[in-house]
Amino acid sequence: MDNNIENDTTNIVNETNVDNLPQEAERETSSLAREDQLVADIFTLQNGVYLGIFIIVFGFTYIYMRKGKSGASIDTRMVDFIVFGLIIIAILAFFLQNRNVIFTEPYWKSQTDDFIEYLDNDYSFISNILILLGLYLVVYVFGIPMTKEDKPISIRILEGIMIGLIVVTGFVLFFKYVLGIDLMDIISDVSAELSNETKEESDNKPAAGPSKEVFNVGNNNYTYKEAQAVCSVFDAELATFDQVENAYNTGGEWCNYGWTQGQMALFPTQKSSWKKLQDFPQHKHDCGRPGINGGYFKNPYLKFGVNCYGVKPDGSENDLNRMKANQATPYPKSPEDKEMDKKIENWKKDKDKMLLNSFNKTIWSKY
Repeated sequence: MDNNIENDTTNIVNETNVDNLPQEAERETSSLAREDQLVADIFTLQNGVYLGIFIIVFGFTYIYMRKGKSGASIDTRMVDFIVFGLIIIAILAFFLQNRNVIFTEPYWKSQTDDFIEYLDNDYSFISNILILLGLYLVVYVFGIPMTKEDKPISIRILEGIMIGLIVVTGFVLFFKYVLGIDLMDIISDVSAELSNETKEESDNKPAAGPSKEVFNVGNNNYTYKEAQAVCSVFDAELATFDQVENAYNTGGEWCNYGWTQGQMALFPTQKSSWKKLQDFPQHKHDCGRPGINGGYFKNPYLKFGVNCYGVKPDGSENDLNRMKANQATPYPKSPEDKEMDKKIENWKKDKDKMLLNSFNKTIWSKY
């Protein structure tokens, strides 16, 4: 985008000149819709069943614990019950929150990348030690038995996990700063190579019939009222927020606003692309933040691209060349960059007319 787009609390947009890519923009998702969805996700019959099961298990466990012969054994069982109960609740909440994407390959790739980044972080070693010390502090404050016979299983597991992380992050630091070997870079390279091999095998499989997907019409010349008509040109319909979100969860991203149902203008940005942009101070906000950028725009006459949902047409030669060119740079090109590209192309055509000087007075070239 050439301009900066700012959404205030009512999502009113003051600037209307929008070019190819959003820059320095305040981007908001549909927060009210997300809050309503969160409430709907929590108060469901399924969650009620989980709560009922938890209460029943709690009752039986409480009766069982009352049969303990020593105070230490009762305390041990109680600690295990509380810790494992909280872990189960956390797992269920995590599953419900991510149930739409938890079984997709891009989601787990993102989680793996985050874990590798965590292990490679120089501060992880210290933070792991502090967490372990915090665990010991909680154990001490609550008087949890820590003898070999009475130590709760849950505490043993948590203690083992933290010690394991301390050892692993310690090895990573040792190899990085003592031996000069970055283990995490090696793991990332191997993972990327395996991923490429898997993708090549998948690409070689017979293609199935055409499937519907979200695709962005990049010309920022359309109002919201024109958006549906634009999609109809491709025998498609205007995409919904959920469809754009699903595209993001399966690896989609395009750094360009697109009108979407509900008078929203949205575009997804992958975390991996966002992280690359952070290395360029002048471009770190060019494509928003990881996730779904944009939101509701009160003015339907703003001109954006369009997010359509349907069978995506085959890319033209220019489209494919532009895609390859975008792979060469992690940030979108500014109008000045595009103007310079045009000049370079013209200079290439006229390079025979350029005057080159000899290396010196006696020879043309050094070699």
